[in-house]
Amino acid sequence: MLLTITPAVHADRVEIRLEGELDVATSNCLHTRLVELTETVSPPRIVLDLTALAFCDSTGLGVLVTAAHRCAAADGWLRLDHPNHDVAHLLTITGLTGLTGLTAEEHEPRSTQLIQHI
Repeated sequence: MLLTITPAVHADRVEIRLEGELDVATSNCLHTRLVELTETVSPPRIVLDLTALAFCDSTGLGVLVTAAHRCAAADGWLRLDHPNHDVAHLLTITGLTGLTGLTAEEHEPRSTQLIQHI
């Protein structure tokens, strides 16, 4: 399955809707887009809408963590909105709950923000 990346620029943030699968085959495309944003938007405030993200593997997680580091280094932030149950569970079992604000008990879709001191 492919990954569709749909950006929407707002005055205070950039929202990106992800649809499909974020995996080894598709993650480089998202990585490239996020690098461009962190280099051109100051400060980079990026919201990733994960409502339609069906799957995320470790490569995709790496892209998210790298983007969070880049945003934080530029005094911005990266926020994950509406991860589905499976993606929220993946964040929990990989130990990334501290990065996202999810707790082990929270597997419901919700908005999360990757904190700046990663």
